[in-house]
Amino acid sequence: MTRISSKGNRTTREERMHLTNLVKEKVVQKAVRLRFPLENFGIKGFMSEEDSYFLYSSVLFSRPKSILEIGHYLGKSTAAICQGIRDAQIVTRFDSFDLPYSSIEAFEEYYTTIHQREVRATKSYTDIFDGGMTFTQVAKINLENVKLAEYVHLRAQDFRETENKDYDLIFADILHDKPEIEHNLFDIMKLGNNQTIYMFDDMEDQNIKQIESQSRLKLMRRTGKVGAFRVKV
Repeated sequence: MTRISSKGNRTTREERMHLTNLVKEKVVQKAVRLRFPLENFGIKGFMSEEDSYFLYSSVLFSRPKSILEIGHYLGKSTAAICQGIRDAQIVTRFDSFDLPYSSIEAFEEYYTTIHQREVRATKSYTDIFDGGMTFTQVAKINLENVKLAEYVHLRAQDFRETENKDYDLIFADILHDKPEIEHNLFDIMKLGNNQTIYMFDDMEDQNIKQIESQSRLKLMRRTGKVGAFRVKV
């Protein structure tokens, strides 16, 4: 029987393979959920359950010897990575960075400079600053509450200050639009190698195109809002 696509054309072999892979991915995700319930859902943040499991399973199955996270915010994505390390029972160096700001003024000045337009902190950020805390301090408390703090080195500083220059897996939550991609992507790439898995949040189509045009990276898979890239060789 001939299969017809939504556009009225016969489906190609590539389209059928893509649909098959999507089904397989959903089956794997369901199996992972049943076997390994995640412990990060009590932590406030913007990462969905689907994105959390993508991060977690990427660590669980790739078993990287070193991991870099850029932008841990309150630790939700960090907890998913930590649980992957714990459940895979691997020895991994995991460094996680976020900016050290503890005031609304410093936060808004930094992002206004990057985006070259006025940026105002939303309530989710001002609640932290009003308490005199940094994101890293709150993340540390959250990770301690779920007993995952021992798996990560939290740093309240710019990721460019890392001592390690060769990570196997890099997750970055700082490529939300063209200005941030132009500001950060080149420096992120310097911290990996040709075998590194690069995982970026908020990967809408235009951001993927910008990343692929600005670097040697090629999208392997997008699950939810997180895209996984590898270097084209």
